[in-house]
Amino acid sequence: MTADSALTPAEAWVAAYVHYAEMHAKSDVMPPGEDGEDEAVERCAAAMDALFETRAPSAQAMIHKFALLCERYDRGSMPIPEWALEEIAEDMRYLSARLGA
Repeated sequence: MTADSALTPAEAWVAAYVHYAEMHAKSDVMPPGEDGEDEAVERCAAAMDALFETRAPSAQAMIHKFALLCERYDRGSMPIPEWALEEIAEDMRYLSARLGA
C-alpha cells in the first residue's frame, strides 16, 4: 500500500489539486523561451493529468475538474481524450453511488 492509498478521496483530491496549483503557478511565471519553460509546462500538464485521474469527492470538485478539462482542451477546439471523459464518467458513477441515486 502506498501512502496515497491511505488518503480519503477528499484528502487525495486536495493533495492532487495543491500539487497541480503549484506546478501551474511555476509554469505561469516562466517567460516564453526561457530555459526550463518546456519542462515547467510538462510538469504542469503531468500534475493536471494526475488531478484528472484523482476521484472527485464532491459535485463541486467534479465541476471544477470538468472546467479545467475544458480549459486545457481549449473550450472544444481540441477533442477531449477518451481517458479524460472516462474519468469524468467514473466521478459521476462514484458520486451517484454515494448519493444513492
